[in-house]
Amino acid sequence: MVSDLEASEIIIIATVLISSYAAYWAFDIRRALAVRLYRSQALGIGLVSLSFAYLYSYLYVQNAAPNLVSSLPSLEGDLIVFLSFTPFLLTFYWTDSSVMAARRSDPLLREILGWRRVRLVLWPLVVIGFVAVQIPYTQYAALTSSLLSVTPLLLSVFIPLGCAAVYLPMSAFRSKDPTLRRHLLWFGIFAASILTTAIFFNIVQSFAATISLAISLVTSVFGGYCLYRSARSLVPLNRISSD
Repeated sequence: MVSDLEASEIIIIATVLISSYAAYWAFDIRRALAVRLYRSQALGIGLVSLSFAYLYSYLYVQNAAPNLVSSLPSLEGDLIVFLSFTPFLLTFYWTDSSVMAARRSDPLLREILGWRRVRLVLWPLVVIGFVAVQIPYTQYAALTSSLLSVTPLLLSVFIPLGCAAVYLPMSAFRSKDPTLRRHLLWFGIFAASILTTAIFFNIVQSFAATISLAISLVTSVFGGYCLYRSARSLVPLNRISSD
């Protein structure tokens, strides 16, 4: 019988491979694209895919060899924390630029849920959360209440994923560019799946560990597949359209 730990490691490896494959496709597609907008989107999806591949690689090492992670020097440990939360910062930046691009592709130039005003509020919150989460948890928790101690996680992880899950499908609906629409929709589904993973892994796990682990692992693999589909959606449908 395969234990829960072995099953989680297998699925994490699968997610790393899918995310890495999505990054490969994104960068490879970018070289063949001539439209500047699509090239920018391919670069963004490639960087996000690569960063999530690293994140899941770290999770695998943390599960398979926790003593190796805990024995790292302080500087290397801080770098790992920095890189582990970078995917979410990249996701928020990519969401911001994609929503603005989708608005320009709308013939009516309609505002998408007031994003131009909302982004002015959320950007400082996400940056503050990203900086605060770099502080060692033991030091931060000693200075704050139990509620405030999870605030950096909420700001740096849940806001980027929540915004991508809500705004990107709306942007896809408003856009009249079919290629951009498919691209944004798949990434919105990816963000929703990873948001589900974060919710079950960080919240539900405390009272339903087995169910939380199963759902988190399934949504992680599905999220990697969505990244791949988001990258592939930028490929022209036929050679004539490519030319």
